[in-house]
Amino acid sequence: MNNKWDKAIDIGDKFLTHAEGIFSDLSGPKRKTEEFLYSIIDEKGQISEDDFKKAALLLNIRKIHRQLKNYYKVLEKSNSIIEKTKLPNNQLSVPTDDWLEYFEDLSSKVSDDTMQEIWARLLAKERYETGSITKVMLNTFSLLDKESALSFGKLCNLTYKLTVDDGRVRYIPLVLYDDILHGIIDSYGELTNHQKSIIPFEEYHSFLPTEDEIEYLSELNLIKLSELHDESEIYSYAPMKITFSVKELSFESCSLHSDEENYNFICTVQAFFTQTGLALYHALDFEPYSYLFDVLKGYINYTANRWSD
Repeated sequence: MNNKWDKAIDIGDKFLTHAEGIFSDLSGPKRKTEEFLYSIIDEKGQISEDDFKKAALLLNIRKIHRQLKNYYKVLEKSNSIIEKTKLPNNQLSVPTDDWLEYFEDLSSKVSDDTMQEIWARLLAKERYETGSITKVMLNTFSLLDKESALSFGKLCNLTYKLTVDDGRVRYIPLVLYDDILHGIIDSYGELTNHQKSIIPFEEYHSFLPTEDEIEYLSELNLIKLSELHDESEIYSYAPMKITFSVKELSFESCSLHSDEENYNFICTVQAFFTQTGLALYHALDFEPYSYLFDVLKGYINYTANRWSD
């Protein structure tokens, strides 16, 4: 691994090992700062600018300690992710100093272990592919709290790949609102194995983020939402052949046709990634929801039957 990066990791290891001892006598920074200022007044009768600088350092030492500790935990997690890939050193790179400084400033404020894991994935992705994680992406992601970050992760878990025979490729989170979901479940009503068939959809419903959570992700420009009941994004004047994929599983379908508008289209549900959201989806590399393929296939068959009626 690059010497510069090795040195940073080494410093982080030593810091995490010894930091508690180093700062143990500074557990009350506010009290110690007040004592320091009172002693200066008693001694000099006034407080100089240098005295205020020393007081500020005392007051902020716990914050500095916490942020450094957070940052080096993210470094450790990122290093662990990279080691598991077993990529040779010549396929890894060190991000630019400007990028690292910006990343450190944002990630050092995160103490939650789950969030640190996500930040570590972003850092690992930038080390695999320099320039893949922009500052705009980092800034957007920093606005997420744990709950909204987990909601975005769920959308990543629900994302399928759509490939059109004209070369277009989309990665789309499968967001089914209640009316569509209930319509799909009702369509299984006449099957003898009805209860078994609807299990994936019932579990999917409990797994899907709430509408409020989805709208918040839209406000942060990670996804965009189509108008209610408008499930189409991809259009063509010629019929299209589409492949729907969830990892190694896939099935094919044909586009639907609107006689009224005289065009062909594909139903893709209500939510789509923005460029920032899509880049984060690829960087975070979440595993798909276990029943995603079944729910996707059920939805596509349902829309085909609904339009044929």
